[in-house]
Amino acid sequence: MKARTRRQPAPQARARAARHAAALALLGALAGAPQAFAQASGEHATAGATPAATTAPAAVATTSGPASGTTPGTAPGGSAGHGAPVLQISRIASSDPDREPDEVIAARAAAARRTAESSIACAQIRPFYWEIGDRGKVLASGQIGRLFSAETSMPVASASKLVYAAFVAQERDGLLNATDIAALSLRSGQVGFRTCRRDDTVHSCAARPDNGRLDEAAVGKFAYGGGHMQVHADKTMHLGELDGPALARLVSDSLGLHTTQSDFNYVQPQLAGGLRTSPRVYGEFLRRVLDGSLAIGRWLDRPSFCTSPALCPTETLHSPYGGDEAPRYSIGHWIEDREHGDGAFSSPGAFGFYPWIDATRTWYGIVGRAALGGLQSADEDQRPARASMACGRALRRAWATKEAEL
Repeated sequence: MKARTRRQPAPQARARAARHAAALALLGALAGAPQAFAQASGEHATAGATPAATTAPAAVATTSGPASGTTPGTAPGGSAGHGAPVLQISRIASSDPDREPDEVIAARAAAARRTAESSIACAQIRPFYWEIGDRGKVLASGQIGRLFSAETSMPVASASKLVYAAFVAQERDGLLNATDIAALSLRSGQVGFRTCRRDDTVHSCAARPDNGRLDEAAVGKFAYGGGHMQVHADKTMHLGELDGPALARLVSDSLGLHTTQSDFNYVQPQLAGGLRTSPRVYGEFLRRVLDGSLAIGRWLDRPSFCTSPALCPTETLHSPYGGDEAPRYSIGHWIEDREHGDGAFSSPGAFGFYPWIDATRTWYGIVGRAALGGLQSADEDQRPARASMACGRALRRAWATKEAEL
């Protein structure tokens, strides 16, 4: 009798299985090998990050960014945007009579959902969670795969930068001074930074060899890294005695977030890259930026600085972006206004967590995932942060145009 040949799985099924296996391995790495995880992330290191979950509510408004040349120590004001006209939008909230009709929101949500499920850009990053909302609530969301949800706590790496910038702006009542602006725009000259340990305090991390190294020649020049915010938190904000849990409580309380230690925690007290949180909590944070509850909303976009060594060699030392991507950097966030951008404000993390606010300050969105694969890829587009950005941009376009991208 002829032996039956076992049917081979389709390439798509094999790819899904491989992604699922890689995701499970990642969670194991997050839980059991924090130091290797930190080393793999370089300047975005978040050693000891372990996904977990929890629950809580939300709240979202529109504000304009500070005018160019804002005087340090004064509240920002003026219009935002560079190159393209700024759209004047109504203040949207779930209780407002001028909120978009339900059928329009439904059309946007359907386009975004189909893009998340079927587009080439988003297929590259499965599994992941996504959501889009306004200042009032989440308007559309979905899980692609089973690994990540709104409640999954994950390392957000450099998405921590926007959170720290918001904390400083809130503590200053919106009045940032020249020292704050230099540190939060990564131009303070603190070019040395490697990583923190889980048991560090803010000060002991800043005091580690190379973490607090000031290069006088680099002052005023953009140099991407964690040293700027770490030294600022230690010496300027006087947070040096705080360890990770204490730092998380302080930042969460200042920002008015509904959090627990399991869904908002600094797994190492590194302000620029040590936060672990969930899309649910980060979404609440972005809604509070949009509804005007947080002073950082007035600092979106301005002042902003060139980050391309090719375009402005006298103003920039190094940037994580190369090729034809050269977004400007502002107060703890990027402005995606160059080659492939649409003016959105974002703070992508090395492991693929991608939060954004659109250029009109009407909508926010999140792509939530944590991936180790491709961190050191020679092809920048294959690195988790850039791949998530491509998916997030596709979702943003689909939402804006009400047409799915495939």
